[in-house]
Amino acid sequence: MLGEFEVGKFRWVRRVRILLGIMISLGVALSAGRARAEMPQCKFTTTQSFFSNWQDPDLLNSDVLSVGLSEAQKGHWDNEIEAEQYALASTGDTPNLDFVAAMNLANAYWHEGKFPDAISAANMALQTHVDDSLAYEQRAVMYFNNNNMAEAVSDATKAIAIDPCMRQAYETRADADRRMHLMAQAAADEANVLAIDTDYIEQKPADAGLYVTRGNDEEFQDQHDQAIADFSKAIALNPKDEAAFIDRGDAYGDEGRYVDDVSDQTEAVTLNPKDAIAWNDLCWGLAVTGDLPDAMSSCNEALTLAPTDIDPWDTRGYVDLKMKNYTQAVVDYGAVLEIDPEYASSLYGRGLAERGLGEISASTADIAKAENNDPDIAEEYSK
Repeated sequence: MLGEFEVGKFRWVRRVRILLGIMISLGVALSAGRARAEMPQCKFTTTQSFFSNWQDPDLLNSDVLSVGLSEAQKGHWDNEIEAEQYALASTGDTPNLDFVAAMNLANAYWHEGKFPDAISAANMALQTHVDDSLAYEQRAVMYFNNNNMAEAVSDATKAIAIDPCMRQAYETRADADRRMHLMAQAAADEANVLAIDTDYIEQKPADAGLYVTRGNDEEFQDQHDQAIADFSKAIALNPKDEAAFIDRGDAYGDEGRYVDDVSDQTEAVTLNPKDAIAWNDLCWGLAVTGDLPDAMSSCNEALTLAPTDIDPWDTRGYVDLKMKNYTQAVVDYGAVLEIDPEYASSLYGRGLAERGLGEISASTADIAKAENNDPDIAEEYSK
């Protein structure tokens, strides 16, 4: 039995770092005091990077690059790796083409989870364009994913030195600092991100997407009221902005306003019935408010749309747990852990389900591992 432990569920805040492929446009250490005073007012322009701004006709018409691009668009990363390796081997002394091919190769390796290979490809790119801000920022992400936080900070800092308005470099540096428990530095960089967001909004006040971006950054920093206000502005500007409803619903959930959360997620799935994220978030909100049959239906819909996404499996495990269907909860959480054996939420949830089945040894092991991976997991899971 679960005893007196109250089964709850928390919502993960996930930052998805997506490296940019060819023709996809982008909308050293500093002192600990990284303040807005060090930054210029940032204009809403593309990143100061050859990779995101090149117009070289030889590249635009390159057959070897077009093959890799086609494979990337299909998500065939192994094929793209072969195409970019061929491009690098066959182009001769063409630094611009080599740079783009190496960056795309790094991108493909990153998608495959081959982070050391991705770093090596980014190193090749930076040999041809030594002052490219985006290349440094993307290599910083690769170092981050390879658990080399010091190098991630170093590369993000280099990117910022080249382009002081590169918001994603501040995000990456903040994430790495947080991993190293340098909270003051992380907070300063997060403030810089919000400052850039605000600069953009002042220049384009009718752009709903900019309010969504700032709202997500505020939500990441636990500024829930400000985030809700920005998501609401986005919805006022574009009442069919599905993402704004999803994100505002998440912010409501983080404030404990679960009925409002369900309302926004319901609107999101109405606007786009094919959005697995919205269905998953609706499942969570319905479960928290006690509507377990509809929650299960929503989770099943999410899994139909995205059967390889770990989030719906994790959320359905929670619904199983609430319904005291402990055997199925173990199965659903186990599906997550097959993909990511360190996933604290599913480890903790499976531990609770195992406790319900009387499997005390397995339960103790899973809960201990979850708490080791995330010391706040017990507190978060009881919300």
